[in-house]
Amino acid sequence: MAVVLLCAVGATATSLAGPWLIRSLIGLLEGGEGWSVVGPEISWLVLALAGAFVLRAGFLFLVGYLAHIVAWSFVSDVTVALSGIRHQVSGKSKGSSSSSKPFDLIVGVLPCNVG
Repeated sequence: MAVVLLCAVGATATSLAGPWLIRSLIGLLEGGEGWSVVGPEISWLVLALAGAFVLRAGFLFLVGYLAHIVAWSFVSDVTVALSGIRHQVSGKSKGSSSSSKPFDLIVGVLPCNVG
């Protein structure tokens, strides 16, 4: 989960870096100096801008991928827990058929049941 948070912060930082680099690039182009003076600086800004976009894509991919893994891990844990509760209820309720609704069985043993 911490890795997802770090990737989200990285994606946000690279998203903010793009406009800042573009503003710097436009400022250099409007400066009126010769190409020999600003040429190397422009080259570095263009490379940094391309790197920021590539990093942002990588961070966004990792956020989506890792969040998906965390979500499915949570779903798996909940499924195992509810399955265990269902097996406990099935063992306690005599005469219940195997076709009874699993949700009705689970609701009867949950601690948050108010009914």
